Amino acid sequence: MDYSTTILHVFHDDKFIDAAIDVFSRVPSKFKEEYHLIVKSQDHVVKHVKSNLAIKKVMFSEKAFKEYAHSISLNNYSAICFHSLSGTNVHILNFYNGNSKIIWFSWGFGIYNKWFPFQSRLLEPKTRKQLNLKLSVFERIISNNIIYRIFGSIPYKFIPGNKIFEKIKSKHPNSYLRAIAKIDYVAPVIKNEMYYINKVSKRLSYIPFNYGSYELKFNKSLEKDVTQEKDVLIGNSGDYSNNHLDIFEMLKNIDITDRKIIVPLNYGGDKEYIETVIKEGEKCFGENFEPLTEFLPLVEYDKILSKCGIVIFNHRRQQAGGNFVVMSYKGAKIFLNKKSPFYKLSKENNLKVYALDDITQKDFDTVLTMSEVEKQRVKIKALFGIEEVKRKIQVFYEIIDK
Repeated sequence: MDYSTTILHVFHDDKFIDAAIDVFSRVPSKFKEEYHLIVKSQDHVVKHVKSNLAIKKVMFSEKAFKEYAHSISLNNYSAICFHSLSGTNVHILNFYNGNSKIIWFSWGFGIYNKWFPFQSRLLEPKTRKQLNLKLSVFERIISNNIIYRIFGSIPYKFIPGNKIFEKIKSKHPNSYLRAIAKIDYVAPVIKNEMYYINKVSKRLSYIPFNYGSYELKFNKSLEKDVTQEKDVLIGNSGDYSNNHLDIFEMLKNIDITDRKIIVPLNYGGDKEYIETVIKEGEKCFGENFEPLTEFLPLVEYDKILSKCGIVIFNHRRQQAGGNFVVMSYKGAKIFLNKKSPFYKLSKENNLKVYALDDITQKDFDTVLTMSEVEKQRVKIKALFGIEEVKRKIQVFYEIIDK
């Protein structure tokens, strides 16, 4: 079979995948798309990927990974797209030895959580203290990108077995770097993430892509105006990079008597950290605190979002992109960490956002005007609307076709 005009997509069971399959189907091209869902067993119960175009590929052993990587190496696809650098995809890439163009659809953790020098910079002071992540002198040394990359070029078998080098091995994802070395293009969530990606590898070229559009996911509720809504949305998941505890500290001097504090903790994160966030939230806000701990259907989650007139994201990394776009469109007042790539993107495109470290009572008590909301919607549509998403896929195909 001739695969020279086929683009292969490799992914695990995740909520983003159906949106990707849908948006690729909306842009005609000479290419055929093939979708492989990697599972551990044939009877794996799929939770998120509902598309009947997804073909299950069972990976349960080292031998299975090698055989799969060998088969896709021989097929000579026009391109192979790895949706995230999950452990599974890294494993496949390590065994891959073909000539197809390799594309990494970057999700946040593949940049920030896999690369130790970035991990150490994701946290605000109170969250760092809670997690007891004060860096040792040794960790400060190897958190330097240049030193870290030098050690990454040394195969593990050549690294001595003393304690210092064992520590380096524990901090350095050697298999991750071997996978990166086989990638040609990367599609980050927003383009300015290339600044961070280039610190991992300068040889990767940018290719545009977005996982669908807010217009497709939330089309029935987009016109909902939330400017007068009282509830406050804090963060988007249970991951420590939300820096929840630092936000709670900032809000101690803000009167939130008549507001619910909505904190999604039903995605990502570890149990101990989530329990700490809940305990601290109840201590700070009492009955006003409402953690979300169970996974919610999109319709139910959207109902909760539509009651939030204020949104606070304290990420230093790219995160919560979907929530940011939808709530900006609906007219919420958005507060961001100044170090967030979304803060930089917003300022570059004159989106109405506020710096979290400057938050005041007045900020909480005033809302965006309808004129400001309308201008915000025009800009959001230009940046993230379905026509822009389709345009990016057309450019994507043009790059693959070169």
